[in-house]
Amino acid sequence: MRHQAYILTVFGLCAICSLLVFAVRGHILRRRRRSVQRYARRHGYQFSPKDPYRLTESQLPLLRRGDDRTCSNVVTGQRDGLAFVAADYVYQEDEVDIRGASRGPR
Repeated sequence: MRHQAYILTVFGLCAICSLLVFAVRGHILRRRRRSVQRYARRHGYQFSPKDPYRLTESQLPLLRRGDDRTCSNVVTGQRDGLAFVAADYVYQEDEVDIRGASRGPR
């Protein structure tokens, strides 16, 4: 009986930690989005929380690196007569096996 209680306690703590990490990550992502949106508005640029340009489908070598590529918090506009696009770019570079264990960079 003690063994079962120990397992349930460990399982419960793991579940609580997972929920906490999920909540903190969401809070950080929302703060980043609001910050970028305020910056764009303050400077007269356009802001999109998602990637309307499908940047990860472009042929730019930097944006072809890794797996699970995503762009978010996209800011577009003109500065000193030059058009620009800026975004938060995230990708996965480590190779992961079927059990989720990292096998290091490719």
